[in-house]
Amino acid sequence: MKVTFPWVFVKLLIASAALLLLLQLLLSGFAALTPRPPPPKSPLPPGTYRVLSPSTYRYVLNQPSLCGDRRPQLVIAVPVAPGDRTSRDAVRRTWGARRDADDLPLLTVFFAGVREDDTDDMLAAESREHGDVVQMDFVDSYRNLTVKTLMIMHWVATHCRDAPYAMKVDADVFVNVYRLAESLRGYPAEGFITGSVIRDGRPRRDPRSKWYVSEDAYPDPYFPPYVSGAGYVFSADVARKVSRASRYVAMVPLEDVYVGLCLRAAGLSPVYAQSFLARANLFEVGRLRYDRCAFAARVLVNGFEPAQLLRVWRDFSVPAHCASGPWDASASSRRTAYYRVPHALKIGYRTSSIARAEVEHAEKEDRDESPLKSIGNRTSLALDSKIRVRWVLLDTCAAYINLRFLSVPKPLLIPMDEL
Repeated sequence: MKVTFPWVFVKLLIASAALLLLLQLLLSGFAALTPRPPPPKSPLPPGTYRVLSPSTYRYVLNQPSLCGDRRPQLVIAVPVAPGDRTSRDAVRRTWGARRDADDLPLLTVFFAGVREDDTDDMLAAESREHGDVVQMDFVDSYRNLTVKTLMIMHWVATHCRDAPYAMKVDADVFVNVYRLAESLRGYPAEGFITGSVIRDGRPRRDPRSKWYVSEDAYPDPYFPPYVSGAGYVFSADVARKVSRASRYVAMVPLEDVYVGLCLRAAGLSPVYAQSFLARANLFEVGRLRYDRCAFAARVLVNGFEPAQLLRVWRDFSVPAHCASGPWDASASSRRTAYYRVPHALKIGYRTSSIARAEVEHAEKEDRDESPLKSIGNRTSLALDSKIRVRWVLLDTCAAYINLRFLSVPKPLLIPMDEL
Protein backbone atom coordinates (compact mmCIF):
# COMPACT_ATOMS: atom_id res chain seq x y z
CA MET A 1 0.00 0.00 0.00
CA LYS A 2 1.41 3.34 -1.00
CA VAL A 3 1.94 5.81 1.84
CA THR A 4 0.73 9.30 0.92
CA PHE A 5 2.86 12.32 1.60
CA PRO A 6 0.59 13.76 4.40
CA TRP A 7 1.03 10.56 6.43
CA VAL A 8 4.79 10.81 6.03
CA PHE A 9 4.53 14.36 7.31
CA VAL A 10 2.52 13.22 10.36
CA LYS A 11 5.02 10.45 11.11
CA LEU A 12 7.86 12.97 11.01
CA LEU A 13 6.03 15.23 13.47
CA ILE A 14 5.40 12.33 15.86
CA ALA A 15 9.02 11.20 15.66
CA SER A 16 10.21 14.77 16.26
CA ALA A 17 7.96 15.15 19.30
CA ALA A 18 9.23 11.87 20.73
CA LEU A 19 12.83 12.97 20.19
CA LEU A 20 12.21 16.27 21.98
CA LEU A 21 10.59 14.46 24.92
CA LEU A 22 13.55 12.09 25.18
CA LEU A 23 15.98 14.96 25.06
CA GLN A 24 14.11 16.82 27.80
CA LEU A 25 14.27 13.75 30.03
CA LEU A 26 17.99 13.34 29.39
CA LEU A 27 18.72 16.98 30.11
CA SER A 28 16.67 16.81 33.30
CA GLY A 29 18.80 13.86 34.42
CA PHE A 30 22.04 15.62 33.58
CA ALA A 31 20.97 18.75 35.46
CA ALA A 32 21.66 17.02 38.76
CA LEU A 33 25.23 16.36 37.64
CA THR A 34 25.87 19.97 36.58
CA PRO A 35 28.34 21.67 38.94
CA ARG A 36 27.05 24.55 40.98
CA PRO A 37 27.83 28.03 39.67
CA PRO A 38 30.65 29.94 41.34
CA PRO A 39 29.71 32.24 44.21
CA PRO A 40 28.54 35.78 43.35
CA LYS A 41 31.31 38.16 42.45
CA SER A 42 32.36 41.28 44.33
CA PRO A 43 33.18 44.54 42.53
CA LEU A 44 36.78 44.89 41.43
CA PRO A 45 39.01 47.12 43.55
CA PRO A 46 39.11 50.65 42.07
CA GLY A 47 42.77 50.30 41.15
CA THR A 48 42.11 47.08 39.23
CA TYR A 49 39.00 48.34 37.45
CA ARG A 50 40.71 51.57 36.44
CA VAL A 51 42.38 49.84 33.46
CA LEU A 52 38.97 48.83 32.09
CA SER A 53 36.82 51.77 33.12
CA PRO A 54 35.68 54.07 30.28
CA SER A 55 35.98 57.00 32.65
CA THR A 56 39.75 56.46 32.72
CA TYR A 57 40.10 57.49 29.09
CA ARG A 58 39.29 60.65 27.17
CA TYR A 59 37.61 60.94 23.80
CA VAL A 60 39.98 62.29 21.19
CA LEU A 61 37.32 61.97 18.48
CA ASN A 62 33.64 61.27 19.09
CA GLN A 63 30.39 61.12 17.15
CA PRO A 64 27.74 61.23 19.92
CA SER A 65 24.81 62.21 17.67
CA LEU A 66 25.24 59.61 14.94
CA CYS A 67 22.51 57.25 16.13
CA GLY A 68 20.13 60.06 16.99
CA ASP A 69 20.46 61.51 13.49
CA ARG A 70 20.30 58.22 11.59
CA ARG A 71 18.10 55.94 13.77
CA PRO A 72 19.74 52.72 12.53
CA GLN A 73 18.37 49.24 13.08
CA LEU A 74 21.91 47.90 13.34
CA VAL A 75 25.09 49.60 14.56
CA ILE A 76 28.22 47.98 13.13
CA ALA A 77 31.24 48.67 15.34
CA VAL A 78 34.60 48.04 13.65
CA PRO A 79 37.77 48.08 15.81
CA VAL A 80 40.70 49.12 13.65
CA ALA A 81 44.20 50.50 14.08
CA PRO A 82 44.36 54.31 13.76
CA GLY A 83 46.78 54.15 10.83
CA ASP A 84 44.84 51.55 8.83
CA ARG A 85 42.86 53.85 6.55
CA THR A 86 43.05 51.33 3.70
CA SER A 87 40.88 48.88 5.62
CA ARG A 88 38.42 51.58 6.68
CA ASP A 89 38.00 52.79 3.10
CA ALA A 90 37.46 49.22 1.88
CA VAL A 91 34.70 48.73 4.47
CA ARG A 92 33.11 52.07 3.53
CA ARG A 93 32.98 51.00 -0.13
CA THR A 94 31.54 47.54 0.57
CA TRP A 95 29.42 46.16 3.42
CA GLY A 96 29.88 49.25 5.61
CA ALA A 97 28.46 51.69 3.06
CA ARG A 98 25.62 53.90 4.25
CA ARG A 99 22.23 52.25 3.80
CA ASP A 100 19.08 54.07 4.88
CA ALA A 101 16.47 52.93 2.35
CA ASP A 102 17.38 49.23 2.17
CA ASP A 103 15.88 46.41 4.21
CA LEU A 104 18.53 47.11 6.85
CA PRO A 105 19.18 50.73 7.91
CA LEU A 106 22.67 50.41 9.33
CA LEU A 107 25.35 52.63 10.75
CA THR A 108 29.06 51.78 10.58
CA VAL A 109 31.41 53.30 13.16
CA PHE A 110 35.17 52.75 13.44
CA PHE A 111 36.86 52.61 16.85
CA ALA A 112 40.54 53.26 17.53
CA GLY A 113 43.04 54.07 20.25
CA VAL A 114 46.18 56.17 19.85
CA ARG A 115 49.67 55.45 18.55
CA GLU A 116 52.96 57.28 19.09
CA ASP A 117 53.22 58.52 15.51
CA ASP A 118 51.60 61.10 13.23
CA THR A 119 48.46 59.05 12.53
CA ASP A 120 46.30 61.02 14.96
CA ASP A 121 46.29 64.14 12.78
CA MET A 122 45.44 62.08 9.69
CA LEU A 123 42.70 60.26 11.58
CA ALA A 124 41.22 63.59 12.69
CA ALA A 125 41.12 64.76 9.06
CA GLU A 126 39.51 61.47 8.03
CA SER A 127 36.93 61.87 10.78
CA ARG A 128 36.02 65.33 9.52
CA GLU A 129 35.61 63.90 6.03
CA HIS A 130 33.46 60.88 6.90
CA GLY A 131 32.14 61.53 10.42
CA ASP A 132 32.36 57.87 11.40
CA VAL A 133 35.47 57.56 13.62
CA VAL A 134 35.56 57.34 17.42
CA GLN A 135 38.93 57.49 19.18
CA MET A 136 39.96 57.32 22.84
CA ASP A 137 43.37 57.97 24.33
CA PHE A 138 44.39 54.43 25.34
CA VAL A 139 47.33 52.81 23.55
CA ASP A 140 46.05 50.92 20.50
CA SER A 141 47.64 47.46 20.72
CA TYR A 142 46.65 43.80 20.56
CA ARG A 143 46.83 43.42 24.33
CA ASN A 144 44.45 46.34 24.69
CA LEU A 145 41.71 44.89 22.47
CA THR A 146 39.73 44.17 25.62
CA VAL A 147 39.80 47.88 26.48
CA LYS A 148 38.75 48.74 22.93
CA THR A 149 35.86 46.27 23.05
CA LEU A 150 34.59 47.70 26.33
CA MET A 151 34.88 51.13 24.74
CA ILE A 152 32.60 49.89 21.95
CA MET A 153 30.09 48.44 24.41
CA HIS A 154 30.04 51.63 26.47
CA TRP A 155 29.64 53.84 23.37
CA VAL A 156 26.75 51.77 22.00
CA ALA A 157 25.03 51.67 25.41
CA THR A 158 25.45 55.43 25.86
CA HIS A 159 24.84 56.87 22.39
CA CYS A 160 22.73 54.23 20.59
CA ARG A 161 20.14 53.23 23.17
CA ASP A 162 17.31 53.11 20.62
CA ALA A 163 19.14 50.90 18.09
CA PRO A 164 17.69 47.36 18.37
CA TYR A 165 20.92 45.54 17.50
CA ALA A 166 24.66 46.04 17.27
CA MET A 167 27.48 44.07 15.67
CA LYS A 168 31.14 44.00 16.55
CA VAL A 169 33.17 42.87 13.54
CA ASP A 170 36.80 43.09 12.45
CA ALA A 171 37.81 45.05 9.37
CA ASP A 172 39.33 42.01 7.61
CA VAL A 173 35.97 40.23 7.44
CA PHE A 174 33.42 39.89 4.64
CA VAL A 175 29.92 40.74 5.93
CA ASN A 176 26.87 39.80 3.90
CA VAL A 177 24.57 42.59 5.08
CA TYR A 178 21.70 41.25 2.94
CA ARG A 179 21.81 37.88 4.67
CA LEU A 180 22.22 39.69 7.98
CA ALA A 181 19.03 41.68 7.32
CA GLU A 182 17.13 38.41 6.96
CA SER A 183 18.68 37.06 10.14
CA LEU A 184 17.74 40.03 12.31
CA ARG A 185 14.04 39.45 11.67
CA GLY A 186 14.16 36.30 13.76
CA TYR A 187 16.53 37.38 16.54
CA PRO A 188 15.23 37.96 20.09
CA ALA A 189 15.03 41.61 21.11
CA GLU A 190 16.73 41.25 24.51
CA GLY A 191 19.49 39.28 26.16
CA PHE A 192 20.69 37.85 22.85
CA ILE A 193 24.16 37.44 21.39
CA THR A 194 25.09 35.15 18.51
CA GLY A 195 28.10 34.23 16.43
CA SER A 196 30.54 31.35 16.21
CA VAL A 197 30.42 30.03 19.77
CA ILE A 198 33.56 28.44 21.23
CA ARG A 199 32.75 26.05 24.06
CA ASP A 200 36.05 24.24 24.58
CA GLY A 201 38.46 27.17 24.90
CA ARG A 202 41.44 26.77 27.23
CA PRO A 203 43.97 29.40 28.34
CA ARG A 204 47.43 29.24 26.78
CA ARG A 205 50.06 29.07 29.51
CA ASP A 206 53.13 29.45 27.26
CA PRO A 207 54.51 33.00 27.73
CA ARG A 208 55.73 32.95 24.12
CA SER A 209 52.19 32.58 22.80
CA LYS A 210 50.32 35.55 21.37
CA TRP A 211 47.31 34.38 23.37
CA TYR A 212 49.17 33.87 26.65
CA VAL A 213 47.07 34.12 29.81
CA SER A 214 48.79 33.70 33.16
CA GLU A 215 47.29 31.68 36.00
CA ASP A 216 47.21 34.84 38.08
CA ALA A 217 45.03 36.53 35.46
CA TYR A 218 42.78 33.48 34.96
CA PRO A 219 43.36 30.41 37.15
CA ASP A 220 40.57 28.17 35.76
CA PRO A 221 41.53 25.46 33.21
CA TYR A 222 38.67 26.31 30.80
CA PHE A 223 37.01 29.43 29.50
CA PRO A 224 33.22 29.79 29.62
CA PRO A 225 31.42 29.74 26.23
CA TYR A 226 32.22 32.83 24.19
CA VAL A 227 31.71 34.11 20.66
CA SER A 228 34.66 34.47 18.31
CA GLY A 229 35.88 38.05 18.17
CA ALA A 230 35.91 38.04 14.35
CA GLY A 231 32.27 39.09 14.46
CA TYR A 232 29.11 38.71 16.51
CA VAL A 233 25.65 40.28 16.70
CA PHE A 234 23.89 41.21 19.93
CA SER A 235 20.76 42.96 21.12
CA ALA A 236 21.45 46.49 22.32
CA ASP A 237 20.78 45.71 25.97
CA VAL A 238 23.73 43.28 25.95
CA ALA A 239 26.09 46.23 25.44
CA ARG A 240 24.85 47.78 28.67
CA LYS A 241 24.98 44.49 30.58
CA VAL A 242 28.51 43.66 29.42
CA SER A 243 29.69 47.17 30.23
CA ARG A 244 28.28 46.96 33.76
CA ALA A 245 29.41 43.38 34.33
CA SER A 246 32.98 44.47 33.59
CA ARG A 247 33.03 46.08 37.05
CA TYR A 248 33.10 42.56 38.46
CA VAL A 249 35.34 40.75 35.96
CA ALA A 250 39.12 41.07 36.07
CA MET A 251 41.01 41.98 32.91
CA VAL A 252 41.91 39.20 30.46
CA PRO A 253 43.93 40.24 27.38
CA LEU A 254 41.68 38.23 25.02
CA GLU A 255 38.73 40.41 24.13
CA ASP A 256 36.35 37.68 22.97
CA VAL A 257 37.07 35.57 26.05
CA TYR A 258 36.56 38.61 28.26
CA VAL A 259 33.15 39.28 26.72
CA GLY A 260 32.30 35.63 27.47
CA LEU A 261 33.30 36.12 31.10
CA CYS A 262 31.07 39.20 31.32
CA LEU A 263 28.20 37.30 29.70
CA ARG A 264 28.54 34.56 32.30
CA ALA A 265 28.54 37.12 35.12
CA ALA A 266 25.40 38.71 33.66
CA GLY A 267 23.60 35.38 33.33
CA LEU A 268 23.66 35.40 29.51
CA SER A 269 24.53 32.55 27.17
CA PRO A 270 25.74 33.00 23.56
CA VAL A 271 23.84 31.21 20.78
CA TYR A 272 25.63 29.42 17.97
CA ALA A 273 24.45 30.74 14.59
CA GLN A 274 24.03 27.94 12.11
CA SER A 275 21.62 27.27 9.27
CA PHE A 276 20.61 23.63 9.02
CA LEU A 277 18.79 24.31 5.76
CA ALA A 278 21.94 25.60 4.09
CA ARG A 279 24.15 23.36 6.26
CA ALA A 280 26.38 26.34 6.95
CA ASN A 281 27.93 28.12 9.89
CA LEU A 282 26.49 31.61 9.44
CA PHE A 283 29.54 33.19 11.10
CA GLU A 284 32.42 31.47 9.30
CA VAL A 285 35.51 32.48 11.30
CA GLY A 286 37.80 30.18 9.30
CA ARG A 287 39.02 30.90 5.80
CA LEU A 288 36.68 29.64 3.09
CA ARG A 289 37.35 29.19 -0.62
CA TYR A 290 35.34 31.87 -2.42
CA ASP A 291 32.08 30.79 -3.97
CA ARG A 292 29.30 33.32 -4.38
CA CYS A 293 26.47 31.00 -3.39
CA ALA A 294 28.38 29.69 -0.37
CA PHE A 295 29.09 33.26 0.77
CA ALA A 296 25.50 34.34 0.08
CA ALA A 297 24.27 31.76 2.61
CA ARG A 298 26.46 33.22 5.38
CA VAL A 299 26.51 36.36 7.47
CA LEU A 300 30.30 36.69 7.55
CA VAL A 301 33.48 35.00 6.39
CA ASN A 302 36.84 35.78 7.96
CA GLY A 303 40.24 36.59 6.43
CA PHE A 304 40.13 39.31 3.73
CA GLU A 305 42.67 41.87 2.67
CA PRO A 306 41.12 45.20 1.54
CA ALA A 307 41.75 44.48 -2.17
CA GLN A 308 40.17 41.02 -1.85
CA LEU A 309 37.14 42.48 -0.10
CA LEU A 310 36.62 44.99 -2.90
CA ARG A 311 36.82 42.26 -5.56
CA VAL A 312 34.41 39.92 -3.81
CA TRP A 313 31.89 42.66 -3.11
CA ARG A 314 31.38 43.24 -6.84
CA ASP A 315 29.45 39.96 -6.95
CA PHE A 316 27.03 41.27 -4.32
CA SER A 317 26.35 44.61 -5.98
CA VAL A 318 24.41 43.01 -8.87
CA PRO A 319 21.59 40.41 -8.86
CA ALA A 320 22.71 36.81 -9.27
CA HIS A 321 21.02 33.42 -9.12
CA CYS A 322 21.88 30.51 -6.89
CA ALA A 323 20.20 27.11 -6.83
CA SER A 324 17.23 26.97 -4.45
CA GLY A 325 17.99 23.59 -2.91
CA PRO A 326 18.12 23.44 0.88
CA TRP A 327 21.88 22.88 0.86
CA ASP A 328 22.87 25.97 -1.14
CA ALA A 329 20.29 28.65 -0.47
CA SER A 330 21.23 32.13 -1.62
CA ALA A 331 20.68 35.62 -0.30
CA SER A 332 20.16 36.81 -3.86
CA SER A 333 17.14 34.56 -4.36
CA ARG A 334 14.67 35.98 -1.83
CA ARG A 335 11.78 33.93 -3.23
CA THR A 336 13.19 30.52 -2.32
CA ALA A 337 11.70 28.46 0.49
CA TYR A 338 14.84 29.09 2.54
CA TYR A 339 13.91 32.72 3.09
CA ARG A 340 10.29 31.98 3.92
CA VAL A 341 11.43 30.19 7.07
CA PRO A 342 11.90 32.56 10.06
CA HIS A 343 15.52 32.77 11.07
CA ALA A 344 14.67 31.81 14.64
CA LEU A 345 14.11 28.33 13.22
CA LYS A 346 17.63 28.28 11.80
CA ILE A 347 19.61 28.81 14.99
CA GLY A 348 21.34 25.67 16.16
CA TYR A 349 24.56 24.25 17.53
CA ARG A 350 27.58 22.86 15.77
CA THR A 351 27.13 19.39 14.31
CA SER A 352 29.57 16.93 12.83
CA SER A 353 28.24 17.65 9.33
CA ILE A 354 29.51 21.23 9.14
CA ALA A 355 33.06 20.33 8.16
CA ARG A 356 31.78 18.00 5.43
CA ALA A 357 29.25 20.58 4.22
CA GLU A 358 31.94 22.92 2.92
CA VAL A 359 33.49 20.19 0.77
CA GLU A 360 30.14 18.82 -0.34
CA HIS A 361 28.91 22.26 -1.36
CA ALA A 362 32.01 22.89 -3.49
CA GLU A 363 31.67 19.47 -5.10
CA LYS A 364 28.01 20.05 -5.88
CA GLU A 365 28.77 23.34 -7.61
CA ASP A 366 31.27 21.56 -9.86
CA ARG A 367 28.99 18.60 -10.56
CA ASP A 368 26.73 18.67 -13.62
CA GLU A 369 24.90 15.40 -13.05
CA SER A 370 22.67 16.50 -10.16
CA PRO A 371 19.88 13.96 -9.50
CA LEU A 372 17.27 16.74 -9.45
CA LYS A 373 18.40 17.93 -12.88
CA SER A 374 18.40 14.50 -14.50
CA ILE A 375 14.67 13.83 -14.07
CA GLY A 376 11.60 15.54 -15.43
CA ASN A 377 10.89 19.11 -14.35
CA ARG A 378 7.57 18.32 -12.64
CA THR A 379 8.99 15.37 -10.71
CA SER A 380 12.02 17.46 -9.79
CA LEU A 381 9.88 20.19 -8.25
CA ALA A 382 7.79 17.68 -6.29
CA LEU A 383 10.84 15.92 -4.90
CA ASP A 384 12.49 19.24 -4.09
CA SER A 385 9.37 20.33 -2.16
CA LYS A 386 9.39 17.17 -0.04
CA ILE A 387 13.08 17.63 0.75
CA ARG A 388 12.45 21.24 1.77
CA VAL A 389 9.60 20.25 4.10
CA ARG A 390 11.80 17.71 5.83
CA TRP A 391 14.59 20.26 6.26
CA VAL A 392 12.13 22.81 7.65
CA LEU A 393 11.01 20.22 10.22
CA LEU A 394 14.60 19.51 11.19
CA ASP A 395 15.32 23.21 11.52
CA THR A 396 12.24 23.69 13.67
CA CYS A 397 13.26 20.87 16.00
CA ALA A 398 16.86 22.11 16.18
CA ALA A 399 15.77 25.65 16.97
CA TYR A 400 13.38 24.48 19.67
CA ILE A 401 16.07 22.34 21.28
CA ASN A 402 18.54 25.22 21.11
CA LEU A 403 16.30 27.97 22.46
CA ARG A 404 14.27 25.87 24.91
CA PHE A 405 16.95 23.66 26.48
CA LEU A 406 20.47 24.67 25.54
CA SER A 407 20.21 28.47 25.80
CA VAL A 408 18.53 28.73 29.19
CA PRO A 409 19.53 31.78 31.27
CA LYS A 410 22.45 31.19 33.62
CA PRO A 411 22.51 32.22 37.31
CA LEU A 412 23.51 35.84 37.83
CA LEU A 413 26.94 36.32 39.37
CA ILE A 414 26.42 40.03 39.98
CA PRO A 415 23.57 41.95 41.70
CA MET A 416 20.41 42.30 39.59
CA ASP A 417 20.29 46.08 40.07
CA GLU A 418 23.67 46.39 38.35
CA LEU A 419 22.08 45.25 35.07
